Amino acid sequence: MSLADGPDQAREALRKAANGEDPAAEKRQKRLAETFKELATAYIEGYAKAPKMGNHEPLLDRNGQPVPRKKTWREDERVLTVYFKPLANMKAAQVRRADIRSILNELAKTAPIQANGALAVVRKMFNWAIQQDIIENSQCTDIPRPGEDNQRDRALVR
Repeated sequence: MSLADGPDQAREALRKAANGEDPAAEKRQKRLAETFKELATAYIEGYAKAPKMGNHEPLLDRNGQPVPRKKTWREDERVLTVYFKPLANMKAAQVRRADIRSILNELAKTAPIQANGALAVVRKMFNWAIQQDIIENSQCTDIPRPGEDNQRDRALVR
């Protein structure tokens, strides 16, 4: 868009608003059109790998590199790309609770604790997407943890 096109687009937006149209609806619809894979990438780049902030400045490690918000961002990326691969090309807003539950239940048959971790990652991704106004609601609401944590008794030995 050139500088000369700005006033024309502003008039067009005002005309649409005067006719009762929502000028932001088209942008919102485009955001809703993102695929699960694109949403996962946006979550990793925009949240998990984003620099951890301290006093309005990024925290730096001893090499002067920004510290990521989540140390486990690589694991989050692996979980979203490997386990949820069947959802990669679906629109994020069209992913159903049943789709996520079926993937988690399959994973829980062989790795129940990993399934719990995968649920935590995908739940955090959808909650982040709600905060960013990418999607309207979380598809992970009311999904129980698929695996059982086995509590073990531990004893200190002298």
